[in-house]
Amino acid sequence: MSTPVQPQVAFRHRLGQDPLPVAAGSQMVYALLEIAVMGETAGIFQLPLNLCLVLDHSLSMRGEKMDRVKEAARYVLSQLGQDDSLGVVAFNDRATVMAPAQLVTQAQDIAQAIEDIVPRGGTELASGLDAGLAQLQRGRSLTGPAISSLLVLTDGRTYGDESRCMELAEVAQRRDMLITPLGVGDEWNEDLLETLAYRCGSHSEYIDQPAAIVTAFRQHIADLRHIYGRQAALTVRTAAQARLVQAHRVAPLIGRVEMVPGANAGEQRLLLGNLMLGEVQGLLLEIVVPPVAGETAQVAACTLEWQPTDHKAGIVRLGYPIRAAVDAQARPALVLDPAVKGAVEKVVAYKLQKRAWQDLQEGNLQQATTKLRMVATRLLDAGEPDLARTVQAEAEHLEQHGFASAVGTKQIKYGTRGLGRTQHMRMPEPAPG
Repeated sequence: MSTPVQPQVAFRHRLGQDPLPVAAGSQMVYALLEIAVMGETAGIFQLPLNLCLVLDHSLSMRGEKMDRVKEAARYVLSQLGQDDSLGVVAFNDRATVMAPAQLVTQAQDIAQAIEDIVPRGGTELASGLDAGLAQLQRGRSLTGPAISSLLVLTDGRTYGDESRCMELAEVAQRRDMLITPLGVGDEWNEDLLETLAYRCGSHSEYIDQPAAIVTAFRQHIADLRHIYGRQAALTVRTAAQARLVQAHRVAPLIGRVEMVPGANAGEQRLLLGNLMLGEVQGLLLEIVVPPVAGETAQVAACTLEWQPTDHKAGIVRLGYPIRAAVDAQARPALVLDPAVKGAVEKVVAYKLQKRAWQDLQEGNLQQATTKLRMVATRLLDAGEPDLARTVQAEAEHLEQHGFASAVGTKQIKYGTRGLGRTQHMRMPEPAPG
């Protein structure tokens, strides 16, 4: 029997223009950097899972939504082994621990606890988060080193406890615990859920119909089983007189990436979260470089570090240089490399729609409408006609009624964020590095 091949982490990049023109002054360089983890699941040392399901059982969850939630929870239970821990918390106006965190040796007891959940009352998210984190802490004492994750599902808007929710997300981050919120329907606060997730290195998901709840839970478990590296960070070091102006995540999701100063001058540290087997993390880097001449220019030196799930391996570091050829005959490009241009268009669309909602919140209806129409144009340019039509329709709704629709808002926010998953985002071929 052959020994499983350990996964490999690989870099590649493309520049907006390559080669660069000789320049007497500074110039902006767009670099699309991809980090891929390649290999087989069998090659990963898998830590136990320490999970807690935090499930909204307010009155609005009755019927098909609750039926699907129970089905999804049973699926999670079926995927866990005796080394894994699972707890179940139900919350409405208060939190109830239906099944305390426990090693999955008596699955029938947990299954019965899931069946005993009955919809009633209102929605208070903080109480569920608080109880869920307590169960994760309890589960960690049973499993030892493990991947700790809180999967939260709600269909309602919590009121008056948002600041407490933020505090609990900070607690989760300090304890190296993930919070993955799932919102069902259109009555929940997408900004709150996404901020909660972002603070502890995760992301929220929009579930537009109850039938998709089970699929979302399935994907969550699959993602946890594919974690290869944890607490990944990319240090980008630029040369003297160069600087990293902005960095955006462009795959698998579009969005901000947390950037903190590095240990040395000219260094910025990008916090990437988990490295997933089979997943590509894409970053769009905007770097101002000083005057260039000669045959090559050093754009940046990158160092990726992560903690493999096998703790015995220690911190792993991998370096990668981003260089550009320099050509005295080249002129500033009028059009960026297609893959880089596509990434830029999608980032601009994502940022524009965020500004549109901010304008709307501040009462600037006309500006919000104008920005949404600009988003639609960008999406057409990026080859996303379906989402462009959704955005255009929402701009018309906003103009006619003076307010945004709950469904349209979520479709646009999560649709633009999900642009990183489209296949034509991928680079057509590896670039020399």
